[in-house]
Amino acid sequence: MDIGLYPYLPKTDLHLHLDGAARPDTIREFALAQGITPENIEPHLRVGTPGTLAEYLAHFRFVLPLMQTREALSRIAYEIVEDAQLHSAAYIEIRFCPLLVLEGGLSGEEAVNAVIEGIAAAQEDLGGILGRVVLCALQGQGREEAERVVDLALNFQISGVVGVDVAGDESGRWNLEPFVAPFRRAKDGGLRITCHAGENGPPEHIIEAIELLGAQRIGHGTSVLGSQRAIELARERNVGFECCPTSNVQTGAVTSYAEHPLRRMLAAGLACTINTDNPLFSETDIENEWNLAIDEIGLTAEECAIVLANGFSQMFLEDAPAPVRNVR
Repeated sequence: MDIGLYPYLPKTDLHLHLDGAARPDTIREFALAQGITPENIEPHLRVGTPGTLAEYLAHFRFVLPLMQTREALSRIAYEIVEDAQLHSAAYIEIRFCPLLVLEGGLSGEEAVNAVIEGIAAAQEDLGGILGRVVLCALQGQGREEAERVVDLALNFQISGVVGVDVAGDESGRWNLEPFVAPFRRAKDGGLRITCHAGENGPPEHIIEAIELLGAQRIGHGTSVLGSQRAIELARERNVGFECCPTSNVQTGAVTSYAEHPLRRMLAAGLACTINTDNPLFSETDIENEWNLAIDEIGLTAEECAIVLANGFSQMFLEDAPAPVRNVR
């Protein structure tokens, strides 16, 4: 197959944040309605030059206050599905922390239901794309908050929540202990586990995510090659890696596209996928991420085929196909 066709084949986007994937025009509309002037909107809508993860995450502080109503959450979810399908996605998993969108008076149940309703409406209107939800707990939260997130995930499992995640900045406050028991309960209840690890932290964080949380996928994981133990553990347990090229460069997780470890991770037998992370801030889409992986990172046609298959094998669905290994 012509390597240039891969960005346009049906694909997955498994690492996609609700609050980082709203349309720019939708955020502008919401901000203007709250009396925010245009000059105080635009700097928050794009990352631009590479920086640190902390600088990248600061953009969420502008968007989140604009997402505190049922209507806003449902509309954003609908538009994310619509945009993903426009760029050839067949399956997406939208993740968010429901505890961060309750300042307008919503309950956690109302917030999760609003997102699920937006996804369901888009699926019904569009056809040809399937969307599911992953609920996030955050680094720095305690056991109580983690239990609440897991409660919501289990309660909405039948409606489209398929997993739970630990997100946030790894530097300075990395501590998985509050999440261990809640996530064990989530896994026992049939939910899948992912965890942001090895993005701006060492490969030991990846090992802890797998061993302590039972993570079946790792968000980013760009530092994994620094530990043979992390590589072997991930291979042994068929753990997937949610690579996000643009945001990995913008957060400083990697120094450039040319230095991105995606190809070396594949060569090490790791099940890597390509994802968008935050299309709003990174000004990207899933087709663009694939084009970058081919043109800048240098994926071959064989590697593209493996990554494409990995996307579907790593879906948090019961009937996902078996993983594909890059055996050399």
